[in-house]
Amino acid sequence: MFEKLSSLFKGKPYDAQKDIAQSGDIHERLKLAKSKKTNPEILYYLADNDADPAVRRAVIANMATPIQAASSLVRDPEVDIRMALADRLLNLWPEIEDDAQSQAYAYAVQALGVLALDEVIQIRQRLSEALQNYSKAPRGVIVTLAKDIERQVSEPILRYCISLPDEDLADILSDHPEGWVRDAIAGRAHLSADISDIIIEHEDIDAGHILIENESADIRDATLRKIVDKAQHIPEWQKPIAKRKELPPHLAIDLAKYVQHTVRETLIRRTDFDAQTIKNITSAFDLRLENEFVEDIEFVDRAPEGNDSDKPEIEQKPSPQRAYARTLDKTPGTYEGDNIDEMLNDAILRGDKVDIVGILAAKTGVAFDEMEKIVGHNSPKSIVAVCWKGGFSMRSALSLQQNVMQVQAQNIIYPRGGTEYPMSQKDIQWQLELLGID
Repeated sequence: MFEKLSSLFKGKPYDAQKDIAQSGDIHERLKLAKSKKTNPEILYYLADNDADPAVRRAVIANMATPIQAASSLVRDPEVDIRMALADRLLNLWPEIEDDAQSQAYAYAVQALGVLALDEVIQIRQRLSEALQNYSKAPRGVIVTLAKDIERQVSEPILRYCISLPDEDLADILSDHPEGWVRDAIAGRAHLSADISDIIIEHEDIDAGHILIENESADIRDATLRKIVDKAQHIPEWQKPIAKRKELPPHLAIDLAKYVQHTVRETLIRRTDFDAQTIKNITSAFDLRLENEFVEDIEFVDRAPEGNDSDKPEIEQKPSPQRAYARTLDKTPGTYEGDNIDEMLNDAILRGDKVDIVGILAAKTGVAFDEMEKIVGHNSPKSIVAVCWKGGFSMRSALSLQQNVMQVQAQNIIYPRGGTEYPMSQKDIQWQLELLGID
C-alpha cells in the first residue's frame, strides 16, 4: 500500500510517520492518529490495520482522515467505532450532498449503505433519526431504512423524510403488514393524492383517521367520496371528514344522512358553506331521523266494539322523539364506552328532554316513565346516582344538573378533581335504593 501511494507523500516527515504507524508503540501511534499534520495515507493505514481500537477511534475523530477510510471502518468489529463513523459521515453529509459526482460523495453513500444494514439497531436508528431531516438523503440508504423491520428505525423515515419517493412508499404500503407503517405514512407532510388513495383503500381505521386529519395531504374528490361512503361503517372517520376543508357541499349533505348529532353540529357550524348548503345539511339529517323514528311506530291489533272488529287500529307513540327514546329504553346496554356520554350530551345540547330520559332509562334499565319522574324531581343526588348506575361520566351528571334540571348553583354537586364522582359508593347505593333502582 505504501509503495503504491508513496509518491504522493514524499519527504522525511512521511517516512517517520510510516515507521511509527508500522512499528511504533501505542502512545506514538495514538499521537499520530490524532494529529492533523499526519498524512492522509498514514491515517488510512491506521484505520485499516491498527489492532488497537483506541487508535482507530482516534483516526475517526481526526478531521484530516480521508473519507476513503470509511470503507475499512464501516466493518470494524467494535460497535462504538462504527457508531462514531456513522456520526462522522452524518456530520459531513451537508457539505457533500450537492456534489453527487465527487469521490467523497460516492464513498460516503457506500459507507452509509453498509451501516444501514448493520446488525446493531442503535446504529441504524442513529442514521434514521439524522437522515429523516435531509431533503437530499441518498435514496438507496433511505429505502433500506424505511423497510427496516424495527419500528424505531423505519418510522422516522416513513413519517418525515421527504426524499422517500412515492413509488417506494407504495411498495412499502403493499408489502408491510404492520398498521403503524400506514399510520406513519398517513401523517407525512404534503402526502400525494396517489398515496392517500392507497391508504383509504386499506380501510385501516387509525391510518384513515390520521390521513383525514392531515391538512397537508392531497385527497382527490373521488377519494373524499370513498371516505364519506366508508365512514357510514367507520364512525371514527365521521368527525374528521366533517371538518375537512376540501369537503364539497354535496358530500357534506350525504354525510349528514347518517352521522350523529355532534358531527351534524360540526357540519352546520362550518363557515365555508353557504346558507343553502347548511339548510340542506339540516334537512338531510332531520329526514334521516324522521325515517328512523317512523320505523319504530308500534302497530297494535285491537278488537274494538261494534262491527269493525275485523279492522286493526294503529296506535302511534306521542311523538317520533318519544318513539326513539322508548326504543333506547328497550335496549339497555346497546351503547358502550364514551359513545354513551356523547349521545347524552348531544341530547342535552339539543334540549331534547325526551331523548335525555330515554338514554338514561336505556343505560340503567329503568322504565322510561319512572326515569321521567326521577329527572322531573330535580334532585342533584338522584341524578348523580342515576348517572353512576348508567356508566355515564360525572361531567355528564354535572351537565344534567346545570342545563336540564336547572339546579341552583349552591345545590349543584360538582365532580371531585374535575372528573371523579364526589359521592361514596355507599351513598350512591343508598340513593338508588330510595329511587327503587336495583
